[in-house]
Parts: sequence; C-alpha cells; structure tokens
Amino acid sequence: MKKKNLHIIFFYLFLVLFILSFLLVILHIRLQDNPKNVSDNKTPTKQETQETYKSDISSLKTLYNNDDIIAKIKIPSLELDEIIVKGTDNSYYLKHDIQNKETKIGTAFMDYRTPDIAYAKQINIYGHNSTDSSLPFAKLEKYQEEEFFKNNPDLILETEEKAYQYKIFSVTNVPKDSEEHMIISYENEEFLNHVKAMRSNALLDTNEEIKKDDSILVIQTCLFKPERFLLILAKRV
Repeated sequence: MKKKNLHIIFFYLFLVLFILSFLLVILHIRLQDNPKNVSDNKTPTKQETQETYKSDISSLKTLYNNDDIIAKIKIPSLELDEIIVKGTDNSYYLKHDIQNKETKIGTAFMDYRTPDIAYAKQINIYGHNSTDSSLPFAKLEKYQEEEFFKNNPDLILETEEKAYQYKIFSVTNVPKDSEEHMIISYENEEFLNHVKAMRSNALLDTNEEIKKDDSILVIQTCLFKPERFLLILAKRV
C-alpha cells in the first residue's frame, strides 16, 4: 500500500515538473520571437519622429481656380488664418479678390519680388484695413497694445512645402510715402542697417537681436487718423 502511494506521489511530481518545463520552453520561444524590444529605450528613427507636413495650398488653388495662391498666414492669438497670393506686381490684388473679381477690399498678397520663400531674407505681406468693414488685417491693430504685444509674438507662414515659425520683435508705423520697409534685397551689414532703420521709431520692440543670417517677415496694413502704415516685424525661428 505504501509502495503504491509512493508511485502516485512520484507520478504527480513528475507531472508538475513536466508542465513547468513545458511552460518554460514556451516562454523562451516567445521571448526569442518577440524580444522585449531594445527600441523601448532606443532613439527613435528619423522616420518615426518626423511628422508628415500636410499643406492645403494645392487644394486651395483648385478651389479658387487661382495659381497665385502661395501661402497662408496664421496668428493664433488673433484667430487670423488668411490665404496669401502673389501676383506679378504690387497693385493687382489691391483691387481684386482671391477669385480675381474686382473689389475695393482686395486680398492679402505677398510682394511680387519675393524670391524662393525658403531663402528670402525679407518677405513683405500686404493687406487692406478699413474703418467701415471688418477686414482680417484690422486685427493687427491689437499689436499696438503693449500687453498683447508682449504675450503674443507667434505667427506661422505656411507654404506648400513647409510651415515657417516666426516671432514678432517690433511694431511700428510709418508715413505712407515711406520706402525703407519696401526694400527686400539687402544682405549682410546693409540688411542689419535696414532692420535698424525700420525699428528706429518702433511703437513697441522686444530688443531681439537680428543677425546677418536671419530672415524676417514684414506685414503691412493701413492705420487711420492719421493715415499711416502699421508694420509688424517678425523673425524666422
């Protein structure tokens, strides 16, 4: 009887050991097939970390049947999101809308002399303001307020290839016959002197240093009483 009990005990011990061995083998196989990825602590690849940039410029060209559409300007703090066109001169879009219909309010446009946006030292964008209608660029007047200017420097210029980030560094206004800000082709020391001249009579300024290799954006709209141009100066970052 005792011998029979011993046989039973040995049988169950063997069974337990067999099951444990089987489970260990299965676990080992799974670990080999699906190792705890070293990539948990590995530096992600460029493809893993790079976000795909999606632009709607091409679809906007189709929507409005206008190949002059070149960019969009966005200022989140103003909820401004405006399509920008670029024509063959700086007068046509003063009196035409994005669908090429004649209108006194025009549409926001980039200086026709602007070279490749990626390499431009200075990009000028123009848009109407008005005392009797709510035009998008009327919102820019908010930047004459010191508190708003200090706390809301960010703007974005979206092109078909890339979104460029800018920081506003100066706000000024100039007489309508002023030409300094219309010069967009300076380089090196001339460029620095040009920027210095534009911000010399600034209403508000961050004192941000502008260097020879920097690129800037100048947004222009009208002011009234007295009639002047409001200029928003921003640095690409």
